[in-house]
Amino acid sequence: MREMLGYIFGNLRSSETAIKEIRRTLKYQSRFNRNVGLWVGAITAYVVIAELDRREQNKKIKELRNEIEELKRSEGE
Repeated sequence: MREMLGYIFGNLRSSETAIKEIRRTLKYQSRFNRNVGLWVGAITAYVVIAELDRREQNKKIKELRNEIEELKRSEGE
């Protein structure tokens, strides 16, 4: 009987130890996932802002190109 109880409680102790280890691993994984999520959000915001800036610059370049063409035409006439 004593051996059986020792076996049962020994297995419970090893199961508790494994569960604690899993809980700690999940805690670290959760922290890692949160940090990755923050980085992804920041990078996405940067990409969106950079794309908007690029579009604005292209628009200005197009306007300046049209203005240069207009000035060339007025000089030639």
